[in-house]
Amino acid sequence: MTLEMNSASYRSPFLQGNFAPIREETTETDLEVIGEIPEYLAGRYVRGGNSPLEELITEEYEWFAANGMAFGVRLRDGRAEWYRNRWIRTTDVCNTLGLSQPPGPCHAGMDYTLHTNVIQQAGRTFMITEGGPNPYELNYELESLGFVNFPGSPYGGGYASHPHKDPETNEWHAIQYYLGGGQRASYTILDENVRIRRSVEFELNGCPILHDFALTENYIVVYDLPLQSSVESSVGSLPAPIRKPLTKVLKRLHAKGLPESVLAGYIRTLPPQSARRLPLQWDPDYSARIGVMRRDGDASSMRWFDVERQHVWHTLNAFEADSKIYVDFVSFPRAFDIDHSWPNPAEGQPVLSRVTLDLDRGRASNSHLDELPQEFPRINDMFFGKEYRYGYTVGALEVDPRNRSGIMSSADHVFKHNMSTGEVVRSHLGDGAAASEFTFVADPDGAHEDSGVLMGYVYRADEDRSDYVILDAETLQEVAVIKLPVRVTFGYHGNWLPD
Repeated sequence: MTLEMNSASYRSPFLQGNFAPIREETTETDLEVIGEIPEYLAGRYVRGGNSPLEELITEEYEWFAANGMAFGVRLRDGRAEWYRNRWIRTTDVCNTLGLSQPPGPCHAGMDYTLHTNVIQQAGRTFMITEGGPNPYELNYELESLGFVNFPGSPYGGGYASHPHKDPETNEWHAIQYYLGGGQRASYTILDENVRIRRSVEFELNGCPILHDFALTENYIVVYDLPLQSSVESSVGSLPAPIRKPLTKVLKRLHAKGLPESVLAGYIRTLPPQSARRLPLQWDPDYSARIGVMRRDGDASSMRWFDVERQHVWHTLNAFEADSKIYVDFVSFPRAFDIDHSWPNPAEGQPVLSRVTLDLDRGRASNSHLDELPQEFPRINDMFFGKEYRYGYTVGALEVDPRNRSGIMSSADHVFKHNMSTGEVVRSHLGDGAAASEFTFVADPDGAHEDSGVLMGYVYRADEDRSDYVILDAETLQEVAVIKLPVRVTFGYHGNWLPD
């Protein structure tokens, strides 16, 4: 499907270059391959992202609020069989494209923002986003099937952006919450029958954005940090006589939790998805802390540790040793704080950091592992929650509002960290290149933690298109490059979904 889009000049840097809207859904089967695709790669690499429908773009546009899209490549027998991108058929998308409404249960009116991550369970593919929307199921070719609700989900539905799979049980562990749900969240386990088999609710000090969490062999680790959901912030454009009393009411209700029927009615009054301001706000006075709860315990087993004010979008890994829990993640000084004119999900330089939680003393300590700007940390998933040696990141993508095309700073590198020695190896992806997240896929016959490949999309600015790149995870040398005829927009998270 192709949309006719005009050549309007957008002010926002989040609508320039490789942030710019994709104009069509593409299916390409004649893909050029440079190098050799490992024979053990049989399946799909699918990543979430967005491409706003141009009819819905306004001056209020924010990148996180754009219409969702799935981007995928299918590999088999050493061949790249297809590339596809498809809009997720939410109501806004269906209305704009003249399609019937999406089927399936819509949680609390949250029929939007399906773009953040893609997981596979029981042979089924789900696009997921935190904050309340139900997962959206896709078929093998990435066509939309509709909303689903995992049976047993707390709060009547919704899921998470960053569930983590236990490699021993093949179950997905997640922190679920929904915007407007008050000062609470739940730790859940999704079993192999695609049902929530365990749910434990716990209390928070506020309404933090719980984008990711950490998992160890015995504990979950929760980030309770200053970036807060703020439903009342979305009324900022209303006249003052209306805004002030409505803000007071919303603040009071938000802390306690909005009934789902009230939240659904409120969402119906909002403009289309791509025209919304995100209900997020940095609270500089909020006391940052990290919680630790036993995986087999209840909320009474939660312990909280005060930490430095920061924001964590993404966890690298966590593990236990000598009565301590080590939590490795990418840390930002703040998010959605001072950059109001150019709504930016991350402010300040992101660095690879570690928090050490001393369970005996009840204390936490912060340290930086690498000062280079970087993001999208990944590991060999077989080492989730365990002591590990290797972590992978990509150079951080920075956007400069003074330059309408944006500036990609160090985004042309993939980094390999030796967590034991501190050594960092870099792979340069080429001048003018900008990497999205790279995912580790293990070699089934490999003997080492880093036996396998890394895969991800790389934008080539000089050609205004993207490649699907496969690197050797041990050496960071190029294994294969699949030349794509189109751009894959800068986006969020993906996974290798094996056949």
